Amino acid sequence: MKLLSATDHSQHSKAALEFSFYLAKELRCSLVILNVFDVPPISPAFYKKYFKVAEKRERENSIVKTEKFIDELELDFDKSTVDYYIKASFGDPKEVIVSVAKKEKADLIIAGSKGKSALEKLIFGSTTVKMFAASEIPVLAIPESRRYTDIRKIVFYSDYSDNELNDLAKLSAIFVKFQPKIVCVIFKETRQELESETIYNIENQIRRANDDCEFEIKKIVTDDEIESLNTIAQYDSADIIAITTHQRNLIDTFFNPSKAKQLSFNSFIPLLAMSK
Repeated sequence: MKLLSATDHSQHSKAALEFSFYLAKELRCSLVILNVFDVPPISPAFYKKYFKVAEKRERENSIVKTEKFIDELELDFDKSTVDYYIKASFGDPKEVIVSVAKKEKADLIIAGSKGKSALEKLIFGSTTVKMFAASEIPVLAIPESRRYTDIRKIVFYSDYSDNELNDLAKLSAIFVKFQPKIVCVIFKETRQELESETIYNIENQIRRANDDCEFEIKKIVTDDEIESLNTIAQYDSADIIAITTHQRNLIDTFFNPSKAKQLSFNSFIPLLAMSK
């Protein structure tokens, strides 16, 4: 088992890094701490000659900053008890984080998330949100205000996809040490839809696939799935909300933000996104 924690040395990534240390300690696994850095602009005339020098300097600075950032974490145990190491890479954060996670054979990527204004939510998104669909490795987004708790309960958003049983298996495998209760939530706009044969078959498949763990299925009638999911997660004191993400075209991404993106910006509970 290996975790990769991405940090940009900001305050909202501090909570994610602290969470990563605690989780690595509990799971007794290794932790890769990655910072993606940029290189100051260089004029074309000097680019070839000085870029490698500048990149080497920025890489060294990045590692020093990450070491200092780790020293400032508020942990109630000796961080040396965790098997961790630091990496620094140059490039586009989303692409680099996903690439390094693959090379390191990480089982889980952990990164910080931060609430945004309405305009920012629509236009900019965040590196963490962009990774949701880009990464084949599950991504765990930690809100800025969140502090670590053991993973005892997971609320899973069901979208009736073919990959759903695999995603539930991933959840169980990653957090098996905690033996969490999984609450699978199915939403429809009418009671009639919830009682359809399709939903009945899905419910039976999920139950059969999870008969070895504590499991519950909730079927909810609602026209606002995000608000309802947040309410259920808070009421059940969930430690994580889990959701499957899907590839989306540019227009759909811009005008119809994904549920994972909406949850990332509007929830105070860690969000685990698993790409289909």
